[in-house]
Amino acid sequence: MIAKTALVCTALVALVVALYYFVPWDSSEFAEIVIRLGISLVIVVVGTVISIQYILRAQYPMLRVFEVLAVVVAVVLASFASAYAYLSHVDEAAFSEVLSRTDALYFSVTTATTVGFGDISASTETARIIVMLQMITNVVVLGVAARSLLYAARKRVDRR
Repeated sequence: MIAKTALVCTALVALVVALYYFVPWDSSEFAEIVIRLGISLVIVVVGTVISIQYILRAQYPMLRVFEVLAVVVAVVLASFASAYAYLSHVDEAAFSEVLSRTDALYFSVTTATTVGFGDISASTETARIIVMLQMITNVVVLGVAARSLLYAARKRVDRR
């Protein structure tokens, strides 16, 4: 069962990353990417709430928590990476260097993990605001999602 969960997690994260790399940008308006970022975060919250019901009915609730958290983390990281890459595309001064999609994903991951190597940094006010938003999202949204999902799993285990 653990191997199946690992496979499901890997497949779901791979799908999110593939979408990140292959969904084109079809606007030159930065407001659109902010709207997309907002929609992504709403999807994360709604998906987490729906997943609680899934976990409450699951035979192996803790394994389902890992699946949901893998997707939540991947969507949050890819959403912010998309915002960073797009901003860098429309404003080359936004970061210390122009970011490819891979660079933007790397920056999103290092920001989320608080590693912050310092090789890429936000240079404009807009970029810094988005980075701060990611920091807050990492703490609040991911923290609340993890706590809620684990609570649901414990509740399911206790009902047995």
